[in-house]
Amino acid sequence: MATRILMLLAAAWLTTGCATTQADLKKLRTDVHSQRNQLNAAESAADAGKGYTQSIGKKDTTRRVILGDDAIAKIIQAHMPYAFDGRKLSKRITGDFTLSNVRGFKLLPRNRAQWTWDFKGKGVNVNLKGVPMAGSKDARQAKEALTAGGSITMEGSLWVDHKKNVLRLNGRCVKASLRKHNTGTNQGYVCDGANKKLFRSQQTVPLPKVLHGKKVQAMTTPNHLVLIER
Repeated sequence: MATRILMLLAAAWLTTGCATTQADLKKLRTDVHSQRNQLNAAESAADAGKGYTQSIGKKDTTRRVILGDDAIAKIIQAHMPYAFDGRKLSKRITGDFTLSNVRGFKLLPRNRAQWTWDFKGKGVNVNLKGVPMAGSKDARQAKEALTAGGSITMEGSLWVDHKKNVLRLNGRCVKASLRKHNTGTNQGYVCDGANKKLFRSQQTVPLPKVLHGKKVQAMTTPNHLVLIER
């Protein structure tokens, strides 16, 4: 029975109307875009680190702003809760979902960060019509899993958008945990569905006003984000 449920949930997420080759191409484009963002963030971190190291101990007027990971988490939390329609996960899912409660935010090397969001559903319905071996019981169990919700762990790259005076955070789900039917396979389906649609947009953190209109580089340390005017 457990295997059958997993097969049905797989179909709910994976049979979204695209041909296999089209889906593969979309995934490839997404992966390339993600790798390009990571490369840009890493290069920015290397340049910022070099400038920061050279300026230590010297008299200069370079502006630097240091933000702790807790401060960044509070800025993101200020935009919570974030509500979205179930169709942003799959065209087979309807209902209202909410992301809330930023937890475990930490900065990583090469201008990256990781954090966790809680999520839950309300008024959820799952349409398994046309899915082989699917019945009303299967749809009900999928509905229960999504309604109970859980958590989504994100990882992303940070870089400065000088035109908009914001720090951009391009995140992707790397792990999901469900309060019901919490299997590794189901976790993978949640992340895959979220990354295809929900998390294609970027999170933004406003830059401190002292850096507005300036060319700024970002560099992460284990506990801080250093913004350095070039």
